[in-house]
Amino acid sequence: FFSSLSECLFFFATPLRTMAALPRRGLGLLIAVTSVLQCAGTLGILSGHTSYVDSVAFSPDGTRIASGGYDETIHIWTVADGTVERTLRNHWHLVMSVAFSPNGTRIASGSADQTVHIWTAADGTVERILSGHTQSVWSVAFSPDGTRIASGSEDNSIRIWTAADGTVERILSGHTGYVSSVAFSPDGTRIASGSDDWTMRIWTAADGTVERILTSYVDSSWVMSVAFSPDGTRIASGSSDWTIRIWTVANGTVERILSGHTGTVNSVAFSPDGSRIASGSSDYSVRIWMVADGTVERT
Repeated sequence: FFSSLSECLFFFATPLRTMAALPRRGLGLLIAVTSVLQCAGTLGILSGHTSYVDSVAFSPDGTRIASGGYDETIHIWTVADGTVERTLRNHWHLVMSVAFSPNGTRIASGSADQTVHIWTAADGTVERILSGHTQSVWSVAFSPDGTRIASGSEDNSIRIWTAADGTVERILSGHTGYVSSVAFSPDGTRIASGSDDWTMRIWTAADGTVERILTSYVDSSWVMSVAFSPDGTRIASGSSDWTIRIWTVANGTVERILSGHTGTVNSVAFSPDGSRIASGSSDYSVRIWMVADGTVERT
């Protein structure tokens, strides 16, 4: 299935959230981190948070995992033995998203306290607090070169921040609902966003213009997660309509709809070679799909 442990770890570097319910409905979240540990042929549970875990992310070298939770903390775990290397405390509300910088030296976190924090991974200090959103920050993502951070918020906006000094480079407006997920294209020229306004948008990162609005979703379908393929030609999206859609970036058409989950699809990720998609759902399962024909390779 995977040619090496490192390839498997890269595959799961995007958080795979298997939510029990959606926070906007006033219910809780449950996350399964254990699926990714099957890469090494083992199954383990990382215990330490005192409430629901909302987001997990691998470091680029695969040696550490960052997790953010409803207990308002971020844990950094050592993959080799599952120990907590460090607990980061400074948010005063739920931690909803975590992301490592491409070089692994920083961690960005988005919180219901309406801020984005930048942490130094080595010692857990707060390097910078980015303020400006007026509602919860649902999603954070570093640009491929690590110089910018995108954040999606319940205030319906996306902000592009300069990582070095924390200034707002640009505010992307247009969604009419919560922005639940943001992702940079592999070359850093585009940003994809998913929202509960039933749409996805592709933005030009350089000037913040909307390149395309993707609208194949029906009434009340919340786009929970978006991810670019490694070559940047496709976007996968997971939705509250229980499906995964594969989109062609060049023209915004739906290439394929993957059906089989029996609950909201909260997170999606491409494999390093772009041939597979992993999806995590509130039906308590993770599925591996073949992009070429949409078949389920593994559940």
